[in-house]
Amino acid sequence: MIGSSDGLGAGSGSAAGMDPTLTTVQACVVAMAHLRTRHPGSTAALAFVTAAGPAARDPAAIATAVREVTGAELIIGCCGGWVWSESGAPGEAGVCVLVISGCNAVAALAPQLGRDPAGAARRLSRELTAGSEAPDLPLVLLLFDPRRLRPAPFLSAMREGLPPGTPVLGGGSAVENGSAWLLLAHTTSGGGLEIGVREDAALAVSLPGTRMTWGLTQSFQPITDAMEITAVHGRDLQGLDGRDAWSVLSEHVDPGLLIDDAWRWRAMTAAMPARTPDDRTHYRLIPIEAVDPGRRTVRLASPVPAGGRLAFNLRDTQRAGRDLRAMLQRLRIRSAGARFGLHIDAADRGGALFGSEEHDRRNVAEAFPGLPVVGWRAPRQLAPLQGFPEAHFSSAALLLMA
Repeated sequence: MIGSSDGLGAGSGSAAGMDPTLTTVQACVVAMAHLRTRHPGSTAALAFVTAAGPAARDPAAIATAVREVTGAELIIGCCGGWVWSESGAPGEAGVCVLVISGCNAVAALAPQLGRDPAGAARRLSRELTAGSEAPDLPLVLLLFDPRRLRPAPFLSAMREGLPPGTPVLGGGSAVENGSAWLLLAHTTSGGGLEIGVREDAALAVSLPGTRMTWGLTQSFQPITDAMEITAVHGRDLQGLDGRDAWSVLSEHVDPGLLIDDAWRWRAMTAAMPARTPDDRTHYRLIPIEAVDPGRRTVRLASPVPAGGRLAFNLRDTQRAGRDLRAMLQRLRIRSAGARFGLHIDAADRGGALFGSEEHDRRNVAEAFPGLPVVGWRAPRQLAPLQGFPEAHFSSAALLLMA
């Protein structure tokens, strides 16, 4: 709940209620009480609201309330399928606020994400790096409308426009009643508050001068070793390690389940392994669209290269829980001096995977007692794989800032 240093401080708070303004005020009051001391530099605030709650219908009221209570010069926010702070989850009518003091945050909003994803990415990169020949971007946090995101052109253009190696992490705004809004509000030169609420857009934030550590955990865990792709035609996977793909897969999973489209889509994926900087293996998950026992093939949702490596992964509650705890332990070792955190997890984790909506929150709070952390459940998640930004599903990322 409290995080501070000589140059950076943070406080978090959450509240629940039917009045958007009052609920936001209550969350901000708690966050400011935990912040205690303001630090030199500007103040920013992040606000996440439950998509099904009344606050989601009035983002401008949220921005106004945050500004009045915290004095933040920059306010960003979006909806989550579930939102929480380290001290608790406010439920279906919740607002969570993280106030960061002394951060000098930079933010940019790009519209027309669906029509011109590469153009939106170039605009964000240009605005984040403007005015500096060697910009200091320890992290880019991205919020976006998940209905409009085309990951390949957008993330490729982001990578080209940012300094080499800049980590890009983030998540989509949850969709409720056909809306997936992003909020960006900032003070004007005259001291007023300019509020922007957009859909079909992406919002990028960076915190120059800070240090960032992050980790990724995935719900789908491997049931096979990574094998060489020895035959593939388009999206039809034909051979692995010289054997037909259907035989390999049906050795590990009941063929009766494999031909059940609903079960297969929910419970398993193909997965291309990637090494992480701390020598862990994460996976680029690829849904399996169909299987053809007659042709002995497996059809994937996207093509894979011949000669690449591929495994099959299953959604696994026990191993996913262990993977989360192992990630948190690694972050504890690497994150000395962390002042606050952001947690982004998938809509199909929480109660759907672990039987409790608060599973991840409790584990994060136990690993980092007293650290201000806010989280939201996002339709899509972004985190690096092998140094490049990648779109994920059924995953969770935790980033810690110092």
